[in-house]
Amino acid sequence: MTGNEKQQSAGETVTYEIKTVTAEELPLFYSVANLTPSPGMQPFISDEDREVELGCIGFLRVNFGYHGNKFHTSWVDHRGELKTQAFKDELDTVVNYLRGDGNMLNSLGSLSEYCYSHPEARLDIMRRDDIYGFRIDTDGYCYYIRGMLTQGDKGAYVYCYQRSRLDQCLGLAPFSFRTEGS
Repeated sequence: MTGNEKQQSAGETVTYEIKTVTAEELPLFYSVANLTPSPGMQPFISDEDREVELGCIGFLRVNFGYHGNKFHTSWVDHRGELKTQAFKDELDTVVNYLRGDGNMLNSLGSLSEYCYSHPEARLDIMRRDDIYGFRIDTDGYCYYIRGMLTQGDKGAYVYCYQRSRLDQCLGLAPFSFRTEGS
C-alpha cells in the first residue's frame, strides 16, 4: 500500500487509497490481445467475454509528449453501456487529482518519481523493468494505473472496471500467472 492521498474538490475532501497490485492482478492492466508474457510465464487465458464479465468499462491512455510535460489522452471503450455519467464524472475527478502538482500523472518526471519511491509496485512483465502498477478503489469503480517510464511510451494507462462485477469475479476465479509445466 502506498498510502492515502487527498484532494480538495468543490468543497469536499476525497480520499483515495492508492495500492500496489499483486501478480494476480497483472492481466487487469492489459487488453487481452496486448498481453505478452515474460519467458516462462503463461497468462490466465482470457477473452473478450471475460472482460465483459469483469465489467471492464475501458481504458484511458496517457501520453506525456516528447519532453514529458504534456498531457494527451485517448479513451478506448470496452463496455460502452457501463460508461455512465456518474462514471465519467468520477473518472474526471480521479484523473484530475492524479494530474495535480506533484502527483503521479502531472508529468513523466512526476510519474517516474512516484514509481521509484514505490519499488514494490514494479511489475515484472514483458521483459521490462520500467512498468509499475497501482490500484485505486472507489465505491463504484476500480482504477488500475500502469505507469511506463520510458520516454516515447504512452506514459500511463488507466484501466477502469465496475467494482461490483470485478470484486465478484475475482472472488470466484481470480486471474493468476502460471509458470510453464504447472
